[in-house]
Amino acid sequence: MINEKTSRSWPTMLSLIVAAFLVGGITFYAAIVVPAASSVWGATDQGFVTRLVTWRFNAIASPCWLLILMVHWKSPDRILRYLLLILMGIQMGLWFSHRSLDVLVDPSLHTVQNESSFYLRHQVYLWLTTAQILLGWFLIWKLGNALKRDLSKE
Repeated sequence: MINEKTSRSWPTMLSLIVAAFLVGGITFYAAIVVPAASSVWGATDQGFVTRLVTWRFNAIASPCWLLILMVHWKSPDRILRYLLLILMGIQMGLWFSHRSLDVLVDPSLHTVQNESSFYLRHQVYLWLTTAQILLGWFLIWKLGNALKRDLSKE
């Protein structure tokens, strides 16, 4: 049954669910799928699969982060707002970084051009992804606290 508390807390609840799917998905992918695929196919072939998957993940994540930011833009919790702005900045960095990697690969030949430049740019992408994962888990904690606060209000 929907009451005043649940009607007031549904945006936070939805934000928490979306963030959990995004952060949980990228964590699972980075921690389980990528290492397993590398051991089966090798790092280069796995990388060409990862290239397609991460493009799609970024296409899904970008509007989701934006939606969560818009929902919580007027939140009294400044840390939550800044955290969401940082996550949006990281997402933009992931798009830019991904595009800078794409120009250095030839998918038809499964080759990397200018390997030293590629691997330096790839390290940047991995650091951005790591920051997204860590800050994303912190966001889930913050949203959980916000939901608890929303539900406890009389």
